[in-house]
Amino acid sequence: MDNESLERIRQMTKDKITVANFQENEHMKEDKNNNLFNVKRIAIVACLGIILANGIIFEKDVKAFIKYCFAAGSAADIAAENGYVEETDMNFIDTQNELTSSETDMIVNDVDVSVKIDEFLMDDINLSTNFSFKFDDKIKEFLDLDNLQFIFLPDLVIFDEENRIISTNYSSKDVFEQICKEYNLNYNYEDYTLTTGNIRNYGIIDRNNSENLIKYGINCETQSKCFPNSKELNFVFTKIKLEKYNEYNGEDINNGEYLKSKSVVLTGDWRINVKVPEKMYNRPKHEYQVVSTSNPNINITYAIASESGFKFSAIVSNVKLEWEEDEIPFFKEFNELYDLMKEGKITEEEYHIKTNEISSSDEYQEASRKFHRENDAITTNYMDFADDEEKSIDKITHITNSKGKKFDKFTGSTGTISTEEGTIEFSGTYEMTKSDATDELTFTVIYYGEPVEIKLEKIK
Repeated sequence: MDNESLERIRQMTKDKITVANFQENEHMKEDKNNNLFNVKRIAIVACLGIILANGIIFEKDVKAFIKYCFAAGSAADIAAENGYVEETDMNFIDTQNELTSSETDMIVNDVDVSVKIDEFLMDDINLSTNFSFKFDDKIKEFLDLDNLQFIFLPDLVIFDEENRIISTNYSSKDVFEQICKEYNLNYNYEDYTLTTGNIRNYGIIDRNNSENLIKYGINCETQSKCFPNSKELNFVFTKIKLEKYNEYNGEDINNGEYLKSKSVVLTGDWRINVKVPEKMYNRPKHEYQVVSTSNPNINITYAIASESGFKFSAIVSNVKLEWEEDEIPFFKEFNELYDLMKEGKITEEEYHIKTNEISSSDEYQEASRKFHRENDAITTNYMDFADDEEKSIDKITHITNSKGKKFDKFTGSTGTISTEEGTIEFSGTYEMTKSDATDELTFTVIYYGEPVEIKLEKIK
């Protein structure tokens, strides 16, 4: 076996540890031309058990808004009861647009799309926004809105009154630099994703087909310590991608076939400004400091309680990031199939069918759980436990307040990044808001299967 093959399979499993807040964007998750990506995708899906949430129903009340943007649970209920959502009462902004079809490359002018922001929420760690899009009847000639399943704003940039970028999608370099130049935003394209918040979740949350009205929500989480205390937010984008997936003809999604889609891109010039209410920009910070720890290998860099959750970051030392090939579950089987595909002895479709069969087998699932329970530096996920095991919160990393109440992480909200040899940065958001965050907290980290207690105290 050559070194390249060995490194590829090692990386496949290593991604379980190094992936940060993994959630695939729909526009990139089915890149079937990248075989290496697909090997990693199979391993990550099998090991992490990724669940994509679809078909969320939007109700016209603030509790439903927060539950969509964050997660259903006590934290969402408390934030909603506190009224921590701003309704804008904004009128639609009209613009003339150009439509391009992905299938025909046909360009159509004067397809109207009106946009407005209905509600938003901003605190130290989250910015969540609900939009309304109203389409001209003319668009139905090119895309069936009744079956629209995906909207993406590929060049969205959100910045505040002090020209600080709050969040952004991965814009093209030309578009990003053009927006920065026009609005005097002092950011370098190569560096900006490391210092700004990324748009983590987005999706259609409601529709009124008779009025061609689509409600669409996004949730942004800062990568830095916290969002600034912005007084105004500007949402600027020039493209809206609309996508409809074709039918599968009854075939199983796990058979190696990929979703085929029909899409159109609307090109225009959308600029939306909203005023942030004082309760959001004048919010007090609830930060915590470490007063004691039972293991010096875990160093908390910051811990913050907000209206929508509890966010922390830690540097974890003495972490194993490489394994021998015989330690990795089904290393030999995955590698042999990959080599057969590269040699042309099996088709790409056969490769995906066979690897999916392996990764969905009971033997692989058991071996994978065992591997991650023994080799992951931090245990955060109930999926590392078998169905017949007790899935107690005490067996995963969690936070406890001084009243004895324990808090789990939000779904998909934890991640780790390899920083240097033997060291990772571990971060996450937990279901504890300011209302539940007492002056003293205990952060219990499951480090290689053993609990580490870190005592935190509120900075007054």
